[in-house]
Amino acid sequence: MWSKVCIIIANLVLLISLFLTSLLIIIIVVKALRTII
Repeated sequence: MWSKVCIIIANLVLLISLFLTSLLIIIIVVKALRTII
C-alpha cells in the first residue's frame, strides 16, 4: 500500500518539476526574444 503511494508521489513530483523547468525555459526564451527584437 505505502509503496504505491510513494510511487504516485514521486511521479507527481517529477511531473511538477518538469512543468516548472519548462515554464522557466519558456520565460527565458521569451525574454531573450524581447531583447533581440
